Order: sequence, then C-alpha cells, then structure tokens
Amino acid sequence: MGHTRADLQRTDRSGLPEIRSKINAHRDAMRSAGEFDRKRSRQQVDWTWTMVRDVLLARLHGDPAVRALVPEVERQSAAAN
Repeated sequence: MGHTRADLQRTDRSGLPEIRSKINAHRDAMRSAGEFDRKRSRQQVDWTWTMVRDVLLARLHGDPAVRALVPEVERQSAAAN
C-alpha cells in the first residue's frame, strides 16, 4: 500500500512505525544485495571528480594569464554561433 503526502504529513505520527519498517526493510535488502555499497562507491567516485573539477576551475579562474584570455575566448565563442 502506498502512502500519500497527507499520510506523511500527519501530526499524530500514526503509521510512522510501518513507514520506518518499510524503509529499514528496503535498506536491508539493498545492503544484502550489495547495492548499497555499489551506490556509495559510485557516489564517492562522483564526489571525487566533482572536487577535481572544482579545484581545476578555481585554479583556472584564479590564474591571471587565463583571465586575460577570457574576453577573446568568449568573443570567438559568441562569433561561432
């Protein structure tokens, strides 16, 4: 049985044990199938690449020589359209 938004917004907390039980069962199934660890590993790889991208962009934007090139690169890019 699915739960509606109204079910989840109840202030009397009725149904909360059942929802918590379903969440825990899902988590346990994901862990026993190895899916939880696969997803966590994928998240770690994605996070690492995000950090690398952020550091590289920060270094590029912080480099005076690169900043000096930006207007010309943007002009050429706009002219290509």
